[in-house]
Amino acid sequence: MRKFIKFILTTAFVVVIVCAVLYLTVFNLVKTGSNSMVPNIVEGDYVAVYKGGNLDRGDIAVCRHPDDPTRLVMLRVMGLPGDKILIMKNRVRANGRTVQHEVEGSFVYYDIAERGEPFEYELSLEREMFWGHRYWVGVRRESRRSQFPKVKVERGVFLLADNRNLGEDSRDFGEVMPEDCIGQAMIIVWPGKTNGDLVSSDRILDFLD
Repeated sequence: MRKFIKFILTTAFVVVIVCAVLYLTVFNLVKTGSNSMVPNIVEGDYVAVYKGGNLDRGDIAVCRHPDDPTRLVMLRVMGLPGDKILIMKNRVRANGRTVQHEVEGSFVYYDIAERGEPFEYELSLEREMFWGHRYWVGVRRESRRSQFPKVKVERGVFLLADNRNLGEDSRDFGEVMPEDCIGQAMIIVWPGKTNGDLVSSDRILDFLD
């Protein structure tokens, strides 16, 4: 019995050490502070962020906000230097090609309105396919953000929210420099609360595409 207990304690110790090393050298754990990536990531979700490698199109980047370096934004890379991006009737065009999409239905979530009370949003649930990534986006049909003029990415990355019409992204603060990005969001380690149709148990250990 003592040998078994010793084995369990030793194994647990090794696991803790390995996790600590990975956390310090390879991964960060970041708590999401907004609903900009709904329906894939919800405010309050804890996300593991891989700190190695270069960001590519379609990846979910975690970067410092250009206007407030104390804030982190978690958004999808839609353009790299030299790329041309525009939005027409909620459809993203990258370098002259429309990003593929499929309409799947709708979903409801709640966000805090200016008066401090939860406001209900019903969005179209759509699947986009971009550079080998297949992911959900939320689209609000009646929105001034359904259009965005063509921009050419200069030196940074152009980021878009998966909550396409309601999230804050490069349409608001411009491109983000690569040195201000800390890594790529990889997996929801622990979800925040259930929000409308976005059930927390569906997001436990959910790998992000």
